Amino acid sequence: MSGLAKKDQEFKLVYRSHHLPYTPLSPTMGGRNTKVLKSFQPDFVSIVEKRKDKYDVSKYMKSFVIIPITYQDNIYGNIVICFKKLEKFSKEKRILCTLIGSNIAHVITIFRNKEMLKNNEEDRRKMKEEELRTEFLADAMHELRTPLAIIKGTVDLSMKNYYATNQSIAFETINTEIQHLTEILSELSVLTAKDSHVQRKIQTKKIKLAPFIKKISERWVTLANKKSIVVQLKKIPPVSIFADESYLNKLFTNIVKNAITYGRDHGHISISGTIKRNMIKIDIRDDGVGISSDDLKRVFERFYRVDKSRSSLNDNNGSGLGLAITKWIVEAHGGKITAESTLGKGSTFSVSLPVVTNNG
Repeated sequence: MSGLAKKDQEFKLVYRSHHLPYTPLSPTMGGRNTKVLKSFQPDFVSIVEKRKDKYDVSKYMKSFVIIPITYQDNIYGNIVICFKKLEKFSKEKRILCTLIGSNIAHVITIFRNKEMLKNNEEDRRKMKEEELRTEFLADAMHELRTPLAIIKGTVDLSMKNYYATNQSIAFETINTEIQHLTEILSELSVLTAKDSHVQRKIQTKKIKLAPFIKKISERWVTLANKKSIVVQLKKIPPVSIFADESYLNKLFTNIVKNAITYGRDHGHISISGTIKRNMIKIDIRDDGVGISSDDLKRVFERFYRVDKSRSSLNDNNGSGLGLAITKWIVEAHGGKITAESTLGKGSTFSVSLPVVTNNG
């Protein structure tokens, strides 16, 4: 069986029967194979003539047919079928040989079209992500100016002795904005870096999950109290997981903080856990503003921002990159994160992580 190379469109052998006593050469441009592909019609040879060279196959076969593998204007190669006995090729067999070639070519064409469609969809996805990346980074760079402006303004005023009586206020302001800048740049580096590069930085250790989450929820009680939000920490199974403490802290901090930030005043937030097989699932529910169904489909996408007014990089000690970072952290630890939400009624974010087994 001979085929056509994709790039140079030259003939090449792709399959040889073990009954053939030699390795066939690629078809010559003046040979039967070429004529078959030009005519798009099978070439039926009822009697194989004897030859005086090493390519004499008359003692191995008496007849053969060369079937072109063609579909419309597409030429994929040919099939050679050999017969040990003389074959007269009845009308039915000639039709059958033609159908064999055309049907194989039809299948190849469908497969190639599907591959092309798949590649086109992948190209469109990459182009869309690149557009989002460009817009996102432009917004990020713009909003980085705010803390820089605050730092510069504070320094300028300090130089004019505005803070001469209490320099600690100036240093505290500068320190807060530097921390803000550091967080933004850190999370931007995660989102823009190659996954494999950041993956190598993860250092896991055994962590008891229940007290870990309790500590995080207690840290945000003050913010919750400002909105009269009750944070209810329900029972979480006493299991351990292998995780990077820093990334795990960022993971649950992002979700809990979002629940408070977008929760309604005098509302409720519940944190609970359940075990299923070798995974622990942590559910964080709020009764806040919720997320629209359209945005919910893309809420974890890298560089996608649900609402610029909701996800501002300049929002109270946050970077606004939380959900994209959260998804990356969960998947880097072999877990899964999902979200359910109803606009105006609240959201539930569920994080599933593998637990340490008895043998772990």
